[in-house]
Amino acid sequence: MTRDVTSWIGRAARALLLALLPLAGCSTAPAPRFAALAEAGGPALQAAFVDSGANIPLLHEARRGEVDSWIGPGGGGLALRYGLLAGVRGYGAELLAADASASAALLAAGRTGTAPRSHRYLTGDDRAVTRHYTCDISDQGPRTLDTTETRLFHEACTGETERFLNLYWLDATGRIVQSRQWTGPARGAISLRPLRPG
Repeated sequence: MTRDVTSWIGRAARALLLALLPLAGCSTAPAPRFAALAEAGGPALQAAFVDSGANIPLLHEARRGEVDSWIGPGGGGLALRYGLLAGVRGYGAELLAADASASAALLAAGRTGTAPRSHRYLTGDDRAVTRHYTCDISDQGPRTLDTTETRLFHEACTGETERFLNLYWLDATGRIVQSRQWTGPARGAISLRPLRPG
């Protein structure tokens, strides 16, 4: 790819991110860190809360060990471990942390099975509580996303007081190229899709 084409793609991606800010409910200037990352032109995700339809452009902020942190224009964000939600800050979601390492291992291997999962939530009175789930991973077969061939996996999780279903579309390399994941009772599920790959 020539330098001119690469430069044009970078400018187009930055313009797209800035155009998405009103859709994310951002009527004010974005957080300085978000603005700096947008200018740098790194990886980006499009996030949307399924129930409310609120769209949030997210930019890759840092990688610490196995966890990638993403920041939105208002300074909130989320953490992903191997593409699975590991925490949410801001946006009214109360998911402080999630351990889905067993599910991540099954998905990475393209296998089905049962996996434990735990979520740490912040309650309305500012207490942290941990909830445990048993999740069944099932292969729903091939799906086409735009022009990408994927396999859709369901992760059906059951806990003491709640149930939820996460969806993961994996490409031929086992990379999650789209997902819908549970953030908790307050905001429900969030869909994630790369807007600009890393």
